[in-house]
Amino acid sequence: MKTKSTLALIVLLAGTMLTPAQFLKKLERKVEQKVNQRIDRHTDRAIDRGLNEVEGTVKDTSKKVSTAAGNQKSNVQTNTGIKTEASSAFDFEAGSRTIFTDDFLRYPAGDFPSGWNTNGSGEIVTLRGQGGKWLKVPDNTAVFPEIKGALPQNFTVEFDLVYPDSGLRPPVTFGFSEVQNPAKNTLQHKSIFYFLIPPSVKQFIGYSTSLYSGRENTTEWPVDRMANKNIRASISVNGTRIRLYMGNQKIFDLPKGFDKSAYRNNFHFRAAPLMPKPTDGFYISNLRIAEVK
Repeated sequence: MKTKSTLALIVLLAGTMLTPAQFLKKLERKVEQKVNQRIDRHTDRAIDRGLNEVEGTVKDTSKKVSTAAGNQKSNVQTNTGIKTEASSAFDFEAGSRTIFTDDFLRYPAGDFPSGWNTNGSGEIVTLRGQGGKWLKVPDNTAVFPEIKGALPQNFTVEFDLVYPDSGLRPPVTFGFSEVQNPAKNTLQHKSIFYFLIPPSVKQFIGYSTSLYSGRENTTEWPVDRMANKNIRASISVNGTRIRLYMGNQKIFDLPKGFDKSAYRNNFHFRAAPLMPKPTDGFYISNLRIAEVK
């Protein structure tokens, strides 16, 4: 019985034993399986890392786009606010009782208009591309309407202004003075308040109470881009408060700027002297001065 059992075990073991060729083939399959498993693991990890990076990039890009869109929306809202503020800033209202008005239409070209005076010269002209007639204010000249009595407490001044390109004209000044007749008495060392547009291509407009250059208070304004254009200038005076508008834009609003009653004695335009002497002047038309009731 023992002999039969031993024989059966030998037969079973013999059946499970592999030949060298079989063993190598099985080992080859095992190695190949392990290699494939490792390759698969590394490949999966690499794919995961790549997907993570892509996902992160997409999230970051989405965040940037969202932020940019938010900024753009904010900018649009801000710009809209600025435009609204700019349009609402034009609060000029002309006076109802006319004190002086002149459009120069009744004067022939080459004449100086009656009802006006000057310490130099000036003449009525027509301008190419502009309708109506204009009074030319040349270099080193003051021109002014002859107004009887002082200007009232509350009044407005409106006029059309055209000036040529930089280098051709003198400074453009318009304002008020205690001197009733600048044709007889100099404005030097007198109480004066005026606005100034410099002759060179600079982006500012200013005001001053001194005839000495460099003492102006200034703000940005596109002087060069407004050359050869018809600009409607408007001034509003309410007690000590004076405001200047160029076109539809409020330029200055000075609560205490008009603080001397002497300023009410005269309104004038002045082309300050310039060296070398400019070849052109500046031009005004459609002046209206009116009391605010």
